Amino acid sequence: MAFSAKKSLPAVVLCAAMMWTVTGCSSPADNEPASETSQTAADASHAVTITDITGNTIQLEKPLEHAAIQLSGSGGPLLTMAALDRDNYTSKIAAMDKGLESNRQDLWDLLLEANPELADIPKIGDATKDQISAEQLLTMGVDGVIAPVRQKAKMDVIAEQTGIPVIYIDYHSQKLENHIQSTKIIAEATGLTKNVDEITKFYEDVVGDIEERASKLDHTTSVYFETTSNGPTEFGNTYGAGIMWGAILDAVGADNIATHFVAADDAEALSAEQVLVSNPDKIVLSGSLWANQPDSVKMGFSVSNEEALASMGPFREREGWDKLKAIQNNELYAIGHPMTREMLDFYSYAQLAKLFHPEEFADLDPEALIKEYFDKYMPIPYEGTWFIKYE
Repeated sequence: MAFSAKKSLPAVVLCAAMMWTVTGCSSPADNEPASETSQTAADASHAVTITDITGNTIQLEKPLEHAAIQLSGSGGPLLTMAALDRDNYTSKIAAMDKGLESNRQDLWDLLLEANPELADIPKIGDATKDQISAEQLLTMGVDGVIAPVRQKAKMDVIAEQTGIPVIYIDYHSQKLENHIQSTKIIAEATGLTKNVDEITKFYEDVVGDIEERASKLDHTTSVYFETTSNGPTEFGNTYGAGIMWGAILDAVGADNIATHFVAADDAEALSAEQVLVSNPDKIVLSGSLWANQPDSVKMGFSVSNEEALASMGPFREREGWDKLKAIQNNELYAIGHPMTREMLDFYSYAQLAKLFHPEEFADLDPEALIKEYFDKYMPIPYEGTWFIKYE
């Protein structure tokens, strides 16, 4: 829907501002000491000042109660909100994108089973694709937006039109400090503070330890990494050293061949020739259950080992790959694409650290770690196939 800020926006903003003022009122009871059972209500009553990942300061009369969230399942706040407080996270969401439903169908189905109310949350588009209007957010009564910083150019325009605060987070860069800060930002912005100290410590203990140990190791084993959403007939994205899988590979001590061809913060496909000339020691393919991508590598909650291996076969048969060291030495692997740009991605650090430095990281048990995280914090069980070697 086209939106005219000149004609209709001021009236809508005034209505929204009146609504926010009313909801910001508190009663004398808000000042009483909170019991454990009433902590959520108490947390919702106080003003908060948040510094988001860009350094911008946002002042809220109280934590968000009607948040719009972006890039669910792809570096947005949804899964972190679920881990912060699995019993209450859905109550904070007034609108969300369709990314999880479209590209993580197995995860979406499990979440719906655990939290049926997710189906009733209004769906909005992706700001990156110009699928959100200012009018849409205002008519939904949204009191704030939490979005990845990669959407800043688009979301800043909407924030200016509406006066709705936009709070930016960053999981895409795979920087330890940004993961921790983004999680604390989400907790403060929503009042979902129940597990914030625990999950940030969990993540920092695992990833911080891996990064420290790997920093002392040589990057001697070369690897080609590819996201397989395009299927085997077309090469998919690989990643520079400053983003997503490229940053993880660098952190665990791998020699990522993409760094010779791709800028640090970019993701793009290599040519078949570039892969053949580089002749990597190992190949890692990321898979998921992408919508309308039947030929991708299958990884996820509903995927068996047999299904994952069968989906990897056509990639192994690419022209010229039989001459690659990785294929000749049976060094072809797959990992779940959702296990990046999330607080869940400690699993990827652990699996890949063991892959490239098996002796140094023999003590790590990635499956036990991810199961512990899901059991303690997530509203759904951990199951399926998330890392596998082609055999």
